Amino acid sequence: MLKKVLHYNDVSDEVIKSIPKLKKGETVRFKCVHINPDPKNERKFSGPRFYSIPAFDQIWDEKEGRYTDIGYVSRTVTTTGEEIAKPKKVIFPAPVGEIRVRGGVAEEEYLYYYLSLSNHNGSNLNRDQTVGIAFVKIDVEQAAKEKNTKRSKKFDALLAANSMTTEQIKDFVAATGGDDKQAIDILKDYVFDWADKSPEDFLLKLNDAEATTKAVIKRALDQGVINFSGAELLFTWSGSGEKIASVPRADGIEHIKYLSDLLLSDKRYEKVLPTIKKSLKGSKQAS
Repeated sequence: MLKKVLHYNDVSDEVIKSIPKLKKGETVRFKCVHINPDPKNERKFSGPRFYSIPAFDQIWDEKEGRYTDIGYVSRTVTTTGEEIAKPKKVIFPAPVGEIRVRGGVAEEEYLYYYLSLSNHNGSNLNRDQTVGIAFVKIDVEQAAKEKNTKRSKKFDALLAANSMTTEQIKDFVAATGGDDKQAIDILKDYVFDWADKSPEDFLLKLNDAEATTKAVIKRALDQGVINFSGAELLFTWSGSGEKIASVPRADGIEHIKYLSDLLLSDKRYEKVLPTIKKSLKGSKQAS
């Protein structure tokens, strides 16, 4: 509970009710935005060794229609007999940069209410927007949901990578700027590494038909399956010299992209891409 100390924390019941009540044993975490732990090393971090916020603040009490001073303080008496509010320390320590409070522990519940009402709390919807954000409340359920979503994406990416044929693996490598002429195990490692480290990006690129088609066209040109004449701006089949498509003479037109767009959008060319793929070297399924 928010302890009333002298004139501090004299807030309305509505303010108290606006803060979710802690259950006994429940733990709530507040994370400093200025201290960022290194996910690869639990002892390393970026930012200060500790970050402190003031133990005094001022909030608007809608029910009372006034500003109210709040504080994480204790009552003390000076040598002259004067009662004053003594500030307690509110410190976020590195490397994690968190303050954890538990329900059922009076002092920690006191700190919980103060942090929840603080204008430095970015999660406080009623905060004074002119005050800089120093920390946020960690939504445990949301954090777990985000973790599960990431795990699911990684699982989908790795599963997709494992199901790729040799042709698809080479297409992906070529489409992402890699050397698709390397040994298949090296190419598989390239693909799996991408899926593991950047699953969302991997799935986007895997389903990018244009990038894949451009990779196939480039490989077909490299292997001599098709030819392109820069002078005539013409794609032809290597064996017969038969015309595949002409590229318009206009500035800004990239010939491989132009052919890729035709193969993907024009039904007159629907048999060209399968024919090119069948003619490419090393188009058997990956084992």
